[in-house]
Amino acid sequence: MSFFLTSNTIHRTPLVRAYDLEEALGTPAHIYFKNESVSPAGSHKLNSALAQAYYAKKQGIKNITTETGAGQWGGALSYAAKKFGLECAVYMVKVSYDQKPYRKSIMQTFGAAVTPSPSMSTRAGKDILTANPMDQGSLGCAISEAIELALTTPDCRYTLGSVLNHVCLHQTVIGLEAVDIDQTESFRAGVLFAQTEGIIPAPESCHAIAATVAEALKCKETGEQKTILFNLSGHAFVDMAAYDQYLSGQMQDFHISDQELAGYISQADALNK
Repeated sequence: MSFFLTSNTIHRTPLVRAYDLEEALGTPAHIYFKNESVSPAGSHKLNSALAQAYYAKKQGIKNITTETGAGQWGGALSYAAKKFGLECAVYMVKVSYDQKPYRKSIMQTFGAAVTPSPSMSTRAGKDILTANPMDQGSLGCAISEAIELALTTPDCRYTLGSVLNHVCLHQTVIGLEAVDIDQTESFRAGVLFAQTEGIIPAPESCHAIAATVAEALKCKETGEQKTILFNLSGHAFVDMAAYDQYLSGQMQDFHISDQELAGYISQADALNK
């Protein structure tokens, strides 16, 4: 069961049955969703942020730093840091910093220092900007800056919101994710969910909803009364630019061929030697 903290109270995020979505699909399946959008940060990212901030506090750490792309993880860690009395510095990928200004505002409201990456505040950032002054940033760049800050700041630790084993462990309170679905299909499902359940889902959640819709429609064909559960990882209140793209017909699906993917893997393998 996932949870978030307010004062000294643990609040569990609810499991909700999507009755109206079932009716709209005409499916015999029972559809439930784990509603992570009700957390203070608006997403499931708080599950790992609280744990990492807690253990940093227990170790006597005073400062934590991280990177963030779209800003969900940075917002969650900013809140968690404030709950445990830690200073938080976030390097946000520059293109997202510019495109999603309200995510920056959320982090700053929780007390974090937010820097667009690449920046001139670290050697890694300076090197990137010297080579390309117009660089729009990447997660790799932001990670490099955050780690450099952690290594050069007393009582500071770097935290990470995905990939690592402990993050996966924290997120097992939600479940396992799978879903390869085109952008337009996922947003079509997200709009349907918003119109039936009254919650505008985060773009990441739209993929899970699209997979759920596909399974529910299979049940409609077969008459099978399955129980389907998906994770609503967060709301989209600061992601509406993506919905604008979809609703205006400007969103395009993007596919990487097997040949292109093999080429990228070969390049990565060469770098690891």
